[in-house]
Amino acid sequence: MVCGLNVASVIEVMRNFSPSGQQAIGPYFMGTLGNIKVYVSPEYDPDEYVMGYKGSSFMDAGMFYCPYMPIISTDLLMTDDFAGRKGWATSYAKKLVNNKMYIRGKVIS
Repeated sequence: MVCGLNVASVIEVMRNFSPSGQQAIGPYFMGTLGNIKVYVSPEYDPDEYVMGYKGSSFMDAGMFYCPYMPIISTDLLMTDDFAGRKGWATSYAKKLVNNKMYIRGKVIS
């Protein structure tokens, strides 16, 4: 599950929640709710969450992420004002194959 900050506040007080103890900097792993891993993203809508199913084999996947060029970097280039510049690039494909393995919701307070 990936959720916003308001949803995370609700999950923290639930009975089956066990915190991870990680420091909350940017997106982070908050803990588990039963057997569901909960991640918090401050960039996400505070009242929304999305949850997906991940099975044990590739046949249980609802979405595929296929990198065909890993992250590569250029050499460090120096400009005339001695500011170093470096470029990064990657290529990948994402494909949603079964949208029934995901649910999105909103918590209304």
